[in-house]
Amino acid sequence: MCTLAFYFHAFPHHPIVAGANRDEFLSRPSAAPLQLWPSPWVCGGQDLLAGGTWLGINANSMLVGILNRHTSAPPDLRRRSRGLLCLDVLKHDSVLKAVNSVTSQPAQHYNPFNLLIADPTTAYVIYAQEQTIETQRLTPGVHLLTNYNLNDPQCPRTARSFQNFSQIVSYDKSQSSPSTSQIFAQLRPLLASHAPDPDPRASVCLHLDGYGTCSSTMLAYSGHEHRYAYSFASGSPCRSAYHEVFIPEGGRASHPPSTM
Repeated sequence: MCTLAFYFHAFPHHPIVAGANRDEFLSRPSAAPLQLWPSPWVCGGQDLLAGGTWLGINANSMLVGILNRHTSAPPDLRRRSRGLLCLDVLKHDSVLKAVNSVTSQPAQHYNPFNLLIADPTTAYVIYAQEQTIETQRLTPGVHLLTNYNLNDPQCPRTARSFQNFSQIVSYDKSQSSPSTSQIFAQLRPLLASHAPDPDPRASVCLHLDGYGTCSSTMLAYSGHEHRYAYSFASGSPCRSAYHEVFIPEGGRASHPPSTM
């Protein structure tokens, strides 16, 4: 189960903020975020087994993230990689075109997934199950996406952590809006948190035998500078430092700490 905390117009100067942990088999190879597509550019982590990505941004200010969806059936290995779908979506120049490209495909082409597609003005989540594809437009606020529905209290991780992720938008409104580095400083301990519960699914940062949180990402779009700050930890966030990610054609992202 992966975790994607998404803040949509929750901060005055940052219409998009995202904190994401990728949970995967630790033996599955991957590469840190890099340019995956040349023109217009796409930047994201790369799954070296299937070639797709789990989270990325593009030159049109879109952010796209895909998560496996909870199901009782084992994955069908004959179906197309969900990470390749995420990469396909990032090649579009608008959220609506991207959403239409996904919903026009048969659900059974892929194993079940949850897909976030957003830019600074519009955001959608797409739920794909065995026979159906549903879309949900996001309202401004704090959202938590796992392998259940958005903000679903039936998910042990959401039930335990949603309030914690919500608290970082409760800053003193009489003072200036928090900077990118201040937002990231508050996000990191939440992404690194472990549940005391016996149910490991309640932990945002997961450690199991051969499986767990293998990387972590923080992204923030500056409404003033019209670009993303992008920080990546190439291991579990409780043990690994975040480093600034180079963004094509825009220089380095603004204001992220090189390590935290």
